[in-house]
Amino acid sequence: MKKAVLGLLLGLTLLLTACGPNPSASKSSSSKARSESVAKAKAASVSKRKAKAKAASIAKTKADNESKAKASSQSAADASSKSAAQAAASSSNVAAQQASSSSSAVQQSNTQQQAAQSSSPNIQNQSGISYDTNTLTGFLNTYGVSPALYKMQHDGMSAKEALNSLPDEMLTFGEQQTKWQLDHGGKPDGQQ
Repeated sequence: MKKAVLGLLLGLTLLLTACGPNPSASKSSSSKARSESVAKAKAASVSKRKAKAKAASIAKTKADNESKAKASSQSAADASSKSAAQAAASSSNVAAQQASSSSSAVQQSNTQQQAAQSSSPNIQNQSGISYDTNTLTGFLNTYGVSPALYKMQHDGMSAKEALNSLPDEMLTFGEQQTKWQLDHGGKPDGQQ
């Protein structure tokens, strides 16, 4: 009976060791868990670095854009003052030529044309915004209002007078509609 109990005990021990927890399996699962957590931590730190780099890049781009805007507004101001100085110089040249010689009518005409061109040049800043007041876009960019509204506010014209004094190219679409309505006996702004 001792042999049977001893054999049974030995069999049970072998069976339990074979079915019990495998130390190499637990080591591999814990190392997998560690490697996964390390990989997650690395991914998180990489994504944080990328986010910081992207934020720095955005901030740098924004600063560059602001400095470009300052430079373009400065260059527009410089161009404006330069054209004003050219206009003044051309005007003084015209006056000097008229006083000194009456026989140079052709030269005076050319100088006057140059003075007129330099007093209202087709100014554009580096971003391509037109400030030429001979176009609707340039007028709007320069004065902030349409030419018709400007005439009503500064010259005291009525709406009909202001609209009729300008070519259609210098009127907004709404002003063209109002002009048509006034010309055909209607009242502006939907008034009956």
